[in-house]
Amino acid sequence: MLPPSGQGKSTYLDGRKRSPKDTEEYKSFDAESQGKSSLHDSPDVQAYSTPSFADKGQIDQYNTLLNILEIDSFPSNGLTPQDRQLMMHWCTSTYRSISWNSAVEPVWQTIVPREALRYPSLMHGMLAFSALHLAFTRRADRESYLETAQSHHNQAIASCDSVTKSFDSPNCILLSTIMTMLSFSFSRLRLLASDVSAVGDLVQIFQHVRDSIRVPMKPDNGVESGVMARLIPLDEHLPLPDTSQFAIQSLQRLNTVLCNRNPQHEKGVYDVTIQHLCFSFRLFMTGGDGTIGASLWISRIPSRFMDLLKERQPLALVILGHFIVILHSLRRQWWIGEWSTRVLDDIARVLDGEWRESITWVMDATGCYVPTN
Repeated sequence: MLPPSGQGKSTYLDGRKRSPKDTEEYKSFDAESQGKSSLHDSPDVQAYSTPSFADKGQIDQYNTLLNILEIDSFPSNGLTPQDRQLMMHWCTSTYRSISWNSAVEPVWQTIVPREALRYPSLMHGMLAFSALHLAFTRRADRESYLETAQSHHNQAIASCDSVTKSFDSPNCILLSTIMTMLSFSFSRLRLLASDVSAVGDLVQIFQHVRDSIRVPMKPDNGVESGVMARLIPLDEHLPLPDTSQFAIQSLQRLNTVLCNRNPQHEKGVYDVTIQHLCFSFRLFMTGGDGTIGASLWISRIPSRFMDLLKERQPLALVILGHFIVILHSLRRQWWIGEWSTRVLDDIARVLDGEWRESITWVMDATGCYVPTN
């Protein structure tokens, strides 16, 4: 369980004290993010206050969004003035940092918040991410926003178990996606303790997401129609691009070869993991959202595969390397940053020459270069 808010930047989300080295890294990130309010920044908003706007157009936008969301028609929504401030920041700014094209911006801007009014865990997750966006872009009030984000994140996790049983599949996937973005954001803001390796850091993020919410293994029909289909176009019949299809087939062949060589090889675990990777590739490479594709893979991979990653098993690392292609496409998002070079360099240090050939496609797809030993 994550600790309550208010710990400040001297501690991590898991309660451990920061080392002097990590404190310096935090300050380095603080300097890096200073001046980055150009990331689709909304009108300046003071912490814990009613949003104030500079011109009539912004006031009209604020009132229009209130009417669209119909917040006041949900008398039991329990939104505080601070919550409304965070929601309006989401609706005027944060949503743009998630959307990958203008066609889906209305979904993140209005439909997701309306769904959040029905589900407390989704609401708290959304408000936590909005607070982190403000922490990233508003240096002066960073600590206040970080504490607010931690508080909402804790509440989202606390309400997940009781609500996901009745959650429909689209909203469950949305919550998982927000939890994924939160975990990467917390890591980038130095609120998750750093492991000794990039792979270790990434596995910790995966575990953080998986501990937060369980996603259905198979989506239901509710995802395939309506406005949510714009975010999650789950047409399993859409073909993968040739190069991606070749990469997946190469992983499958390698898994079969290893099984033939060693009867103890855990082929079934790898088969399922590759199948989920294929699904996320198809979603991402045929016009879907890379963030959702990444979240689905992280949430659905077998628990045993997580163990294999921690053990640094070669095939597990090769599959992780292929997943990095999706993360690489998201590297310009404020909440994720650059992972591909670090992780691939870490993987290459573990793999020998023969195994390294299995990530050649990954290197080509990401443009990363890992020197040979």
